[in-house]
Amino acid sequence: MSNPAVPTKWLPLAEEAAVPEGKGVLVRHGRQDILIFHANGQWTAFDNTCPHAGAPIYADHFDGQCVTCTYHGLRFRASDGVCPDASGWELERFPVKVEDGSVLVGFPDFG
Repeated sequence: MSNPAVPTKWLPLAEEAAVPEGKGVLVRHGRQDILIFHANGQWTAFDNTCPHAGAPIYADHFDGQCVTCTYHGLRFRASDGVCPDASGWELERFPVKVEDGSVLVGFPDFG
């Protein structure tokens, strides 16, 4: 979740056409893998790390609503990153916007 006191730096990480409705992609930003989803007309982005055990989560395991961690089977909703199967677990979320055909993901800009 973003902190309104910290400016956001918007970076283009995917082309809009590369993420059709009902799909997700995994992209790399520096040393961090980011999941980007386009589902139900909404764009979301999350850190590609399961909060349960730090395992990677892959966009290939997205059913249009939830992405599943293959290590222990926890599912996370693409709409908000929350695990519907176990309360208290959720993916780290990043703000997303689409401009001129590019999917922009927001990161904290500490200067």
